[in-house]
Amino acid sequence: MKKSLIFAGAIFFTSGIAIAKTIGFNTPIKWNSKVIEEALKVTGFKPKSSVGPVYNRILKALLELDTFSARQAVEVCMEECNKSKMLKEGQGNSGKKCPQLCEEFASSLVIANNTLLTGNTESQTVGYNMQYSWKGAAYITGTRAIDRDVIITFKDEEHSSKEFCKILTADALKRGLKYPMKCGGKCQALGQDIIEVTGSDYAKTLYYEVGDFCDGLFESAGVVHWRVHFDGTMEKLKN
Repeated sequence: MKKSLIFAGAIFFTSGIAIAKTIGFNTPIKWNSKVIEEALKVTGFKPKSSVGPVYNRILKALLELDTFSARQAVEVCMEECNKSKMLKEGQGNSGKKCPQLCEEFASSLVIANNTLLTGNTESQTVGYNMQYSWKGAAYITGTRAIDRDVIITFKDEEHSSKEFCKILTADALKRGLKYPMKCGGKCQALGQDIIEVTGSDYAKTLYYEVGDFCDGLFESAGVVHWRVHFDGTMEKLKN
């Protein structure tokens, strides 16, 4: 099957010059200070707020480095974030603790410096909503199809749910979602599977069509969900 990807959107910043390049969490580069500042603000490290000192310490520590990777940015962020008891215990406005905040910050850095993927999708029915009537008692009168744009890049592939979620979240990062991500769906006995990937802020969900989400004997049916982190660590979630 011929697959086409259309690249559009962001640009890669280095020393004020725009250069098209794709980076990952382990790619050391020289970052534009404006990109770092914006990634911190988007994550919730506001300079003129109660967490302003944390914002300043992270920014200062990173700007002192000639080059650094997004993985190193997580380490710096964690070191400075944990100095704030409020953030360490998740008592800021977002309610998020330092590990999630720093993953989101590093994800924002990578997204800002990469071209976002678009295209290679088709509209599909991903589920159904029940329609009810209330005449003395509730009863189902029918169903309504839920249609979404579904990414078909991986429609011919078969993997275990764990391996697939590593693949799909890496693709979702390129499409603008931030780690940590939730990935999962139903393991159909027959036909293709539709898998959902949701970013850390739950603002956007991507839908993927895959050949077999639960390839193997131990996950041949049911629903499986994973939480996937930037460094590849994963936790299986209870349904």
